[in-house]
Amino acid sequence: MRGPLTITPSVNFVGHFSITDPSTSVATTCALALGYNGNFPVPGTVPANQKQFCTVGYFLETNLFVGYQLTANLQLHLSVRNVFNKQPPIDVMTYGSGSMFYPYDAAFAQDGAVGRFMTLGFTYNME
Repeated sequence: MRGPLTITPSVNFVGHFSITDPSTSVATTCALALGYNGNFPVPGTVPANQKQFCTVGYFLETNLFVGYQLTANLQLHLSVRNVFNKQPPIDVMTYGSGSMFYPYDAAFAQDGAVGRFMTLGFTYNME
């Protein structure tokens, strides 16, 4: 460590992807996938503007860790997850996360569903 202040940013990116799955006969096209397993407020009904649900958008999350060494043994630290409060992309085909009112894929974008989240703490080293 060079000084008492440490700042560590991180960026996590998940690119966009299609909801279709050519390995199964029920999801080879967007219409078939949405009709088979689309998570909409009225089960079994697919909206007329279904094209917007064929691709799940990207998710870009920025996190920040800041530490300040108060003494040789005591550090104050703050972490902020999802600094810019990015919302998760809509994924109506997700495998069980989210809800019909805002379906999202928790494996890729859970911090987006939670929103900006901060923790503050101290670390004491007894050595």
